[in-house]
Amino acid sequence: VYQHAGGPPLGTGASGTVYEYIDTTNNKSVAVKFPSVSAAQEENAAFLSVSKHINPGRTYDQHLAPAYELVTVATDLVRSGVAQVWGWGGAEPRQWHQQRVSGTHDVWSAGVFLYTMLATHTRLFRGIEDLPEAHVVVERIVCSIRESNGDCKKARAMLVGWIQAAEEQAEWPPWACTLLERMMEPDPSLRSNVSELLSDSRIWCC
Repeated sequence: VYQHAGGPPLGTGASGTVYEYIDTTNNKSVAVKFPSVSAAQEENAAFLSVSKHINPGRTYDQHLAPAYELVTVATDLVRSGVAQVWGWGGAEPRQWHQQRVSGTHDVWSAGVFLYTMLATHTRLFRGIEDLPEAHVVVERIVCSIRESNGDCKKARAMLVGWIQAAEEQAEWPPWACTLLERMMEPDPSLRSNVSELLSDSRIWCC
């Protein structure tokens, strides 16, 4: 059961609006996204499919980890009554309000999806099973940063090690590995934005 926390939207865009809700079964704060009416059907189908790979445990332990749960909410907030439930991990939404959010957060999310596609293709068509799944990569990166009191050096080294191993063992193309390193950079202040990625000739020369 989810109850609206009473605040204004956390964010809104072409594909929908996000509000803070409370999961009354465990008193955890979650982000509930209401897709726009036009996008609801296709987006919900993709949400269910992809999120099962990213968050197989259906937990709220990772920041913005989808619990692949679709709920119908009686609300006057938006016209679409179908909602997607996302967890906030260790930080509450009000804590994230205190941080500066930029477009590089979307770059990180896209990088996780890219890693998921490459790793899944490698397992299904190359028979290589020892690459960590995306949710494991994210979990270890987050844990490393927490244990290091916010220092991203160890997390960055782990990420680069995984990507280099994939390039050598699974023959991931160099451009894809470069793209992943820049998109999944643990430190948001060092992560490339979209314009920088599009202008990088090392990525698009092939």
